[in-house]
Amino acid sequence: LCFIPLSHLKFDFALDQMFPIHDPDVTYYNDFQKKFHTDIDEEVLFIGLKNSNGIFQIEFLRKVDTLTQYISKLNYIAKVYSLTNSSFISLHNGTFSAAPLIHINQPDQYVADSIQLFNSEEYRQLLISKKGTSIAIAAFNQPSLTHIQKRQLLFQIQKKLDALQFSESHLAAKIRIETTYIEEIKKNIKIYLFVSILIVVLALYFIFKSWNDIIISLIIIFISNIWSLAIISICGYSVDVLTSLLPPVLSIICMSNIIHLSSKYNTLLSLGTSKEKALTRTFRELKGPTFFAALTTAVGFFTLSITDILPIKTFGIFMGIGVLLSFAVSYFFLQSYYNITAEPAPIQHNKHNKQWSSILNWSYIQVIKHKIKILAFTCLLIVASLFYTIKIQINGSLLEEIPARNALLSDYKFIEDEFYGTRNFEMELVLQNTNDSLVNLERLKEVEVIQGILQDSLNIACIISPLSLYKGTNKVFHDGDQAYFSLPSSQDQINDYTVKINQTQYRDEWLRYFSEDLKSLRISGKLPDLTIKESEGLSHRFEQYFNKLHFKNNYTYKFTGSSIIFDKIAYSLTNNLLNGLIIAFILIGLIGYYIMKSYGMVVISLIPNFLALLIMAGIMGLLGIHLKADTAVIFSISFGIAVDNTIHFLNRFKLELKLDHTISNALRRTFLEVGRPMIVTTLILLLGFLSLLTSSFGGTFYIGLLISISLFFALILNLTILPILIWYFYKN
Repeated sequence: LCFIPLSHLKFDFALDQMFPIHDPDVTYYNDFQKKFHTDIDEEVLFIGLKNSNGIFQIEFLRKVDTLTQYISKLNYIAKVYSLTNSSFISLHNGTFSAAPLIHINQPDQYVADSIQLFNSEEYRQLLISKKGTSIAIAAFNQPSLTHIQKRQLLFQIQKKLDALQFSESHLAAKIRIETTYIEEIKKNIKIYLFVSILIVVLALYFIFKSWNDIIISLIIIFISNIWSLAIISICGYSVDVLTSLLPPVLSIICMSNIIHLSSKYNTLLSLGTSKEKALTRTFRELKGPTFFAALTTAVGFFTLSITDILPIKTFGIFMGIGVLLSFAVSYFFLQSYYNITAEPAPIQHNKHNKQWSSILNWSYIQVIKHKIKILAFTCLLIVASLFYTIKIQINGSLLEEIPARNALLSDYKFIEDEFYGTRNFEMELVLQNTNDSLVNLERLKEVEVIQGILQDSLNIACIISPLSLYKGTNKVFHDGDQAYFSLPSSQDQINDYTVKINQTQYRDEWLRYFSEDLKSLRISGKLPDLTIKESEGLSHRFEQYFNKLHFKNNYTYKFTGSSIIFDKIAYSLTNNLLNGLIIAFILIGLIGYYIMKSYGMVVISLIPNFLALLIMAGIMGLLGIHLKADTAVIFSISFGIAVDNTIHFLNRFKLELKLDHTISNALRRTFLEVGRPMIVTTLILLLGFLSLLTSSFGGTFYIGLLISISLFFALILNLTILPILIWYFYKN
């Protein structure tokens, strides 16, 4: 039945979905969009076109015009700006005239056109490259397109670009980033599944030497994944970058349940226990620890639901549900399978088991013998980890996640180099004096100074504001003379131009840059793709200039826009990180108390896994791995998975204490009994998460790497520090 909703499962990724829910900056940005009608400004398709012989070539310009006209007629396109569909407007002898920016079919006019164009700041920055060797077309698509509509639109534009055969053409667009993410998600999920299934098959064959066990395990993993993905579809959600990790991660976690149950059952059979007794004992003794291990792993994922970023919240919820489902499927399916099948042939592992016992026995002796040295070394490791942990920086950028080989990156690099960047800059400037108005020459001159700071000190290009309207109008009313592209010289002219602008089609632009009460205005521009730290540096520099020039006495300001919101994602996750870990500690601590009925043991059980997280954080700082949207989620996940070994160890220790009240003997037998499955399942988990290193997404790569590091150190600490702490502090 799950195949019915599964057939409707969608793959999707929208940048807007990453915005933190209920965040004040997001609320402010939404209000800003409504106030200034900027809903499509983020939906720009920026096409850079280069001609090897220069832009003023008739064949090249005709192709640009053909492309402009073609794009303007496409579905889902709201408007198009191009040199070939724009005009110089001027007033001469009381008559308005509009002359094309470029007389496409009159090459003899090209020299005059080029001089006028390069002298016109308002056009030069927006549609001509810095070196003057490329021109741009800026189109705006309608917001909230479906994935199919985005693909269709991009396909039509790319097909036309290919047909026109420009020397170079480069397309940058928000919808292109989104479709690229979706295509990479689909490709990665196939790779993840292939690698994880290969790991499962090899690991199971190595452990059990039985094809029946391999087939049954694959069926369990298959059912767990089908059910989990079907739930996503039934709930109306799509598979995105994070939820694409569900199948491989769930497959590996499912393997842990299978190995613990199957190992115990086969071990008992090899010792001569009857099938009925082996089944009863296996599923009675391991019911608790396997359930609690699944529960702690699910808790690690569920704590992600406290974040206010929807894709991470849904990933945590669905992954947690999937883990619990996989436990139920593993436990009941495996038990049913063993019940209805004949007792398997005994596995000849006596020599192999003796080797394991010998190694584990020697290891236990060394741990107990060198307790002080191990504790001292651990303390040094803690100090080193703390030193490097404080070096972790919150940083990153959206394009860092795109695979290096993807053509999208080269297109963005071209536009960054040739033009003025692909990152939108938005700012609102608010007048504090409620009796004043921004339609005031003195106020507008102050705005011009502020714009100068943005342009000269922050390198923000393509700046548009209400000044652009007044300067452009002043130029028009002076016969199109570029020398008059400046603010009018008197308040009367300001008032006159205000009336005239609002009587023309440019009223729409007026409403996009002035608030209705004329107490606030919008300044927009372009920046390169900055990291979070670089963006923060710009904000800090502007604040210094703003305060130094005493503008804070008359104005307040705020930077906004989707780029600013994306930068906040990492901070939002980091703020939730500690809360998530605290919740995970409390819930897992309660589980530990339920098992051992001892508060002291709860603390003891948490210490090795907390130290594993600390070491992982230290390695992040050492390697310079930044804390950002994806790497911030690994702490709760790692802790939830790592504590599984602790639960199995403590549960076995509790059982051994019932047989022998001597702590040393109970510890030794616990070490020998659960050491092997702890090592084997951790190695399989490591291999499973290391399969994420095949991902084309940088964030997913680091998720796989860092969780693997955490699990490795958690295993070492659970086999060393945990027994030592029990030895010193556990009271009968």
